[in-house]
Amino acid sequence: TSGADRGGGPAAPAPSPSPLSTSGAAGGGGWPSSPSFQPQGSPNRRSPRSPSGGLKLADKSAVDMVMLVRPPGGREVGKASQIWRLAQDGVRLPGEWTVTPQTVLDAALSKDWPLCAYLSAVVATGAEGQGPKSLAEPDERYRDWFWCKVVAPIVVEVPVGDEKPKRSANSGFCAGGVVHDSGAAGGSQARRSPASCFKPGATLQLGGSRMKRLKLEERDILDVRTLFQAGEPADKEEAKAAKEKLEAMRRKVGATYVSGGRFRVMAYPLAGDKTKALLRPEAQTWSSNQQHAVRTVGESAIGQVVKARQWDILEMMLKSRVPCPDLAREFADLAGQNEAAISQWRSDILHTIGRTPCYSARLGDNPYHMLDGNRPYTVLECAAWWSEEGTDTFRRILLALLEGGQPADLLGGRNSKPLIVAAAERQRWDIVQTVLELSSPTLDSDGVAVEAILPEDVGVEALLNAPAVHQATSVVWELLQAKEDESPTRAKSLSDYFQRVVSGDLVTTDHAPAGFRPGADDLFLEGGNGMRFLTAGLRLGEGLPGTMSGKCRMMFINITKAEFDCACDATSDGSVLVLPVSLDQKRAFATKPPVEPDSCWLAAMCPESFISKDMVVHVPVNCTPWPTIIPRVSISIEVVSNCCLSRLASAPVHINGIKVGETGADGSPLVCRVPAGRWDCASPGLSSRVIQVDAKMEENAGIPDSSSALENEAGDSDAIRGEEVRGRPDATIVADGYLFVYLQRNEGCDDFVKLSTNPSDYQPQEDFSFSSFRGSVKLNAQRSRLHPGRITPGVHLQGD
Repeated sequence: TSGADRGGGPAAPAPSPSPLSTSGAAGGGGWPSSPSFQPQGSPNRRSPRSPSGGLKLADKSAVDMVMLVRPPGGREVGKASQIWRLAQDGVRLPGEWTVTPQTVLDAALSKDWPLCAYLSAVVATGAEGQGPKSLAEPDERYRDWFWCKVVAPIVVEVPVGDEKPKRSANSGFCAGGVVHDSGAAGGSQARRSPASCFKPGATLQLGGSRMKRLKLEERDILDVRTLFQAGEPADKEEAKAAKEKLEAMRRKVGATYVSGGRFRVMAYPLAGDKTKALLRPEAQTWSSNQQHAVRTVGESAIGQVVKARQWDILEMMLKSRVPCPDLAREFADLAGQNEAAISQWRSDILHTIGRTPCYSARLGDNPYHMLDGNRPYTVLECAAWWSEEGTDTFRRILLALLEGGQPADLLGGRNSKPLIVAAAERQRWDIVQTVLELSSPTLDSDGVAVEAILPEDVGVEALLNAPAVHQATSVVWELLQAKEDESPTRAKSLSDYFQRVVSGDLVTTDHAPAGFRPGADDLFLEGGNGMRFLTAGLRLGEGLPGTMSGKCRMMFINITKAEFDCACDATSDGSVLVLPVSLDQKRAFATKPPVEPDSCWLAAMCPESFISKDMVVHVPVNCTPWPTIIPRVSISIEVVSNCCLSRLASAPVHINGIKVGETGADGSPLVCRVPAGRWDCASPGLSSRVIQVDAKMEENAGIPDSSSALENEAGDSDAIRGEEVRGRPDATIVADGYLFVYLQRNEGCDDFVKLSTNPSDYQPQEDFSFSSFRGSVKLNAQRSRLHPGRITPGVHLQGD
């Protein structure tokens, strides 16, 4: 298309604070020049004189603010964090300043970043009832500007009736309102109505069509937007008024021929007028100015800060709970209400954004490469790919998001890779290292375990299976090894998860496949759409002659919500070995069940003879329809100190190398349920000991006693309750309490003598100049009255 149709121009696309003040034809005018934003008042003007004739002394804090925002003599401006902290403390610049979200966006587009930081901090404090949320609200001035200059819509006249159309050089595309199909029977040309040609979401090639468009000016284009976003007229009166407005616009501005190009259909008929259609240029035909505007202009203050890559201001905004912008949906409603048109508009926007260069110094001579179009367009992704390697930008933005109580999407959305996998493929191991460190628990200065900042599931398993992992740095490898040791291997599917359960393996809800989270008391797994699955292992038809000798398979059986609640109550009681829910005449699925929101399911091993061809459970005569529960034994594990055997809080507990949880915050033992058998219990990092626990079932487990049988002659389900099944073989793990002394060589001076409680530190390592200490160590310690379990050592060393 020509520059007039696309809204292109020679000037740089930097919108002004009054973007619609320029004149010219629709899309034919030049792009606004860089704005010179000058708020009222000047921080450098003189203060009024006092009655005594002397100047009033300015407040020291206000002077500091002036030096940060408007430093005299060409001095360097202050950092955004300094300006923000002063403004949050109530310090204001002298003079009169317009403090609104609109002036924040104006300052950002003027690239006056000190003023942008100051104004945004004042707005975020709630000045004049605005608050943090106002910084994320769209600015209608720039939305109007975006509509005129980037969307650049045109109103075309659609031929109707017997008007003879012009043939298009490209068959299959609309030309003058008619599509010619040379492949029609008998060689005749098939004709289609304008309604089928101008369907919203269609792409049209108008080259050689001789179709006319209205010569609209900017104000007219805004009127068209009002008609377009109003949708279809509600009645005949509204349709008549809209048509008369379009006709008056046609008489005022006239029409000219469309010079050609590819266009997307936004609306037909336009405001109920079947002779008018609203089109916009396709993204591939956008000018460089339009593409630049899509990448650099935001519809809100925080969106503009992100696109300008002002990470310091963005960090302070996020910490102040300014809502994180959804960059993928900026200007989305400019495409109207039609789903196809909206999808095309978002595709064009994201396709253009995907061409933005990303920096990585590891890619050789050409460190700038293009973003993956399949990556989510989020603030966190921008911080990852638009920041230079070796800086802490990504870490600061991630921590600011979490501090502001906002979610951080690290798994890449529904159809994409986790962020750490994408970072590994781009050789951005600094990003991978940051995510792994923040998702791993640490120890504070007192040696108390501190929970990880990020959730455990950050895509570690996907990274270990990625080819790029073999190029990881040594630090990343160590973090991955630690994550692999402490994190259980997730099941690949629901079938895989429940196969492990019924086979007697140690399975926790952490083994659940991706997309499922544990429910109340780990009794069930819940998916994102509300589907729930009972976690207990079940068998149907067990113990019957000839039934279990045949082939069995895992089946997912649909039950009602009331039955599911009953099943949860039964499995929460360790003395129940039979589930009082009938599975007869229930729907069953051999693989993953269909997605049915808020549905309830059981997973049970069933004989194939119980499953009909229409996938319904048919329990034979003389066979109970209640499934049996695979029994589990509850065991309690505690971790105590070496000296006074005090219980340790938040101590990790592993069973057979799998982390099953931690002791309580008050040091209370961890209670978990495991299948019967021998299990090795340990607390890595605190103790080198391994305690073996023999989990056994009671001999009379599940057998009702005589009193229970007499009380339940009517067949009450409580008759299946027997003696206490949950044997509690306590395991007490004693923490290591050793002090290790070793030497570290120091060139030119005396060697350092190091003291550690970590057994891995004292191993001689010549590469790190570590060696064994030979001599005597005297430890003078005083027991603290406030903390009886802690000691304050004073170490005296004598050695060679």
